[in-house]
Amino acid sequence: MPGVQIAKPVIVVADGRSVMLVIPASHVVQMSKLVGALAVDDVRLAEEREFESSFSDCEPGAPPPFGNLYGFDVYVDRARGTTRSSSGRVPIPTRYAWPTPILRGW
Repeated sequence: MPGVQIAKPVIVVADGRSVMLVIPASHVVQMSKLVGALAVDDVRLAEEREFESSFSDCEPGAPPPFGNLYGFDVYVDRARGTTRSSSGRVPIPTRYAWPTPILRGW
């Protein structure tokens, strides 16, 4: 399951604010569950034009999963908040040095 081992960022607009989700590359975001997990009234996928200027040092369409470095809150699915490494299970925030991702279940 290679797609589960690779993280991809997904930018959504939640109650008018852009946030970054980090999910396994093989997964899709279920918006109906995300509304409850983020405790918002409205959530939708962001259009690239809405966030591309935030990632001006990146290739178009390829923002890194380190949204905190670009002023985004970063949400990681609690069920996928760990990853395998040679030393065992390591929390994603520790392994990838994210300062404080917000873990949610969705």
